[in-house]
Amino acid sequence: MNKGINFSPWTKGIWPGSFLTGEDIHAKLEICKNLGFGSVRTYGSGGALSHVPPASKYLGLKVSMGAWLCGDLQQNESEIATLIELCNKFEGTITVAIVGNEVLHRKDLTEDQMLEYIRRVKSQIPSSILVTSAETNMALKLHPSIISACDVVYTQIYPFWGGAPIESAVEIVDRQFKEVQEIAQGKNVVLAETGWPSDGEGIGAATCSRNNAARFFNGIVEWGKDKEYFYFAAFDEAWKVGAEGQRGAHWGIMDEDGKLKGGFQLQ
Repeated sequence: MNKGINFSPWTKGIWPGSFLTGEDIHAKLEICKNLGFGSVRTYGSGGALSHVPPASKYLGLKVSMGAWLCGDLQQNESEIATLIELCNKFEGTITVAIVGNEVLHRKDLTEDQMLEYIRRVKSQIPSSILVTSAETNMALKLHPSIISACDVVYTQIYPFWGGAPIESAVEIVDRQFKEVQEIAQGKNVVLAETGWPSDGEGIGAATCSRNNAARFFNGIVEWGKDKEYFYFAAFDEAWKVGAEGQRGAHWGIMDEDGKLKGGFQLQ
């Protein structure tokens, strides 16, 4: 099935929204392709991320293209417009349009607002491109109308944030994934995010280490042989320290230089 990676290019002190060239994006995407990933997922469409579809087309990668939505309605309009533009320009490369990431989980917008954004995108892009919104399993359970509006269900499952021990982490992913399948109204379910930090602060019984991160990743690769998933994330990103502590900088399967961490097995 489809083995994908969550792609964010903000490494080495570069903050989201900073200027990056198309060549910068191409180089990072090529690293992902060379590791065997067939698709990438973005969280936004504007700025440097607008280079992802043309670079991916050249490299033969498929893209689940996101629009970053929040409480800033003006910014949302820009993101939605750019997502629509890119989908119309890169049909065939962009296979899924993701309208927002954990927006209902954060309570940034209402369900009605999200439904309107989803409907607008669906009405203005090719029908060959599936439309969804990425949410936690709990948010999906609380908002079945979002599932109804989507063509495919993107769920995000993190045993780490739940404080689970590494020994049961993949089992928890499997159980919660099946729970989403049960409420998916017959639609395909994609694991849009899961991961484990290789360093930093732990939570409960969940501890950060290179060994634990590799163990979890390898377990997901094995679990996902017959499923579609996107692992979080491609690269370590130091800017995330501000929001998540030291662990925030260590979600990548690669370091900030694009080198695969020891113990991570891709086959």
